[in-house]
Amino acid sequence: MTKFIKKNIFIIFSIIFMFVLLKGNIIKTNITHQESFETVAGIILEIKDTDTGQIANVLLEDESTVEVDYTATLTSPQKFSEKDKVILMKNQDNQYYILDFQRNNILVSIFIIFAIVLFLTSGISGLLALLAMVISFVIIFKIILPLIITGQNPVKIALIGSTLIIPVTFYISHGINKKTHIAVIATLITLVITSLLANYFTEISRLTGLADENYIYLSDEVKQFLDLKGLLLAGMIISILGILDDVTVAQSSIVEELYKNNTKIKFSELYKSAMKVGKDHISSMVNTLVLVYAGASLPLLLVFIDYSEKFMHVINYEFIATEIIQTLVGSIGLILAVPITTFLACKSYLYKSAK
Repeated sequence: MTKFIKKNIFIIFSIIFMFVLLKGNIIKTNITHQESFETVAGIILEIKDTDTGQIANVLLEDESTVEVDYTATLTSPQKFSEKDKVILMKNQDNQYYILDFQRNNILVSIFIIFAIVLFLTSGISGLLALLAMVISFVIIFKIILPLIITGQNPVKIALIGSTLIIPVTFYISHGINKKTHIAVIATLITLVITSLLANYFTEISRLTGLADENYIYLSDEVKQFLDLKGLLLAGMIISILGILDDVTVAQSSIVEELYKNNTKIKFSELYKSAMKVGKDHISSMVNTLVLVYAGASLPLLLVFIDYSEKFMHVINYEFIATEIIQTLVGSIGLILAVPITTFLACKSYLYKSAK
């Protein structure tokens, strides 16, 4: 039992840390929301025609039934039918409007499938990776976001949050060993460099953060506290973490295996051999990163086809320039992570050999 605790002390500590964060609001906010509406779940029982339009009878979670002006809902691109499970908005006048479909059950189902596939292919390692992912979300929602919403500098908070996410997720997923130590240090170094690049190009490009359409969903109480440009940079920093994990750990593993096969290898030979594999990794990852951003921004890319303006003019729009800068800065960080990790790993393993 004692041996198990010593071996898994970091994982046990991380689980305790996660539950402490989940227990309550660690970061207290002074923002008071004056809610003008609330949302409730329901099922459409019937849609009927009246002299003034269409009315939907909806059964709510508390078993009560309300009538909803379905005509107002028809302005939405969504088409609702009887027996559909929906989310409704209730305003201060106790009037209900259908907002959207209920999708929570579907989302839970696909998450369960994801967890099962992960476990079947990766075993315990997969479950540990899942735990690391959950802890990352807990840190984001319980520390990073509450601090940002109180008016703290989003960039500083994102960097502080990253220093929590990186060691916790890396050590849970890959274990406490030299390979992971090197990956953590390399990731932190690369993250700082990439953050400086993101800040520089955001400044000279005069990006404001106002181009993000999700801004309109925030309440007025929250908007007055937010630094939108800083929020844009914070988003770039958090998104970079995802790609650095894979690159730094993989490259550190490559150096470790090369060293184990030849403990008398020289620094230059070890570095060159590891970089040969690293270059292939860079090529595939950069292409993957671009395709991921392209897929997520496909409607945005249609602007280049829809607009009759010149290509070099269209890319000046902030909402397009933001995506381009985010993609390229992330790619630069990914590229830099390979030589930085390789150098640190080579120095570390050969230093041990020299002693």
